[in-house]
Amino acid sequence: MEIQRIQLQQLANTRDLAGMPAKGQRAIRAGRLLRSGELWGASPEDVRRLQTEHNLRVVVDFRTLKEQQERPDPAISGVRYISLPILSNEAMGVTHEKKADQDVMKMLMGSLEEGGFDSEAYMAGLYRKMLESDFSRNQYGEFFKILLQCEDGAVLWHCTAGKDRAGVGAALVLEALGTPREQIMQDFLMTNAFTENTRAQQMARIRERTGSEAAAKQLEILFSVHPSYLEAVWKAIDTEFGGSAAFLQQEMGVGEPERQRLLQLYTE
Repeated sequence: MEIQRIQLQQLANTRDLAGMPAKGQRAIRAGRLLRSGELWGASPEDVRRLQTEHNLRVVVDFRTLKEQQERPDPAISGVRYISLPILSNEAMGVTHEKKADQDVMKMLMGSLEEGGFDSEAYMAGLYRKMLESDFSRNQYGEFFKILLQCEDGAVLWHCTAGKDRAGVGAALVLEALGTPREQIMQDFLMTNAFTENTRAQQMARIRERTGSEAAAKQLEILFSVHPSYLEAVWKAIDTEFGGSAAFLQQEMGVGEPERQRLLQLYTE
């Protein structure tokens, strides 16, 4: 299947998971599961389309409280807004808080001067920590509780860029629905295509600020998604938590009855 971006004016990384395969020859229904980057900056037309064309009913914000205060989501009539930070504090390269961004730049420039910085390994480590953190696992478990209660309309979850915290959230939901991992990975990597123009603008500004092509290349890796990031999540699930079924039941509170409920609510 071909994963399609929702064509909005100001939001580059918003998509409906409709059509993704699920357990038992089923597929995800349209207008039920949406993933996105932050909604701050959405145009009035974007808001209208999410309301009317995509039946938006619940927004789950995975950003830190500071991020939410700095760039608040628009108030949308008829939509329930739920603050659910996935990270308990600033995490460089993931949160996109102002101080975190500055810290990443300082660290990267210092590491380059000292002889290198492996951005891909750094990000894969951050993804694994999202599974190893008791706080983050608990928050993703709360996310599943929200999904189990939403009987109609679309649930949209987002972080800042819509790639890391939202990407892990999407992967966990798809895992619970029985989507094959190769297709979960396909959805995960589509962020690179959807954010290509935005990322190019970011890189141009960084090159101008630093004068360093090496720094720009390393930061581009931080601002992208790579297979190794999601593979780090799966490795943690399989080696530290006893596999998908055990992880979902013991850590997310999603046993077989809850998985059947998710299939009933979100697939056809």
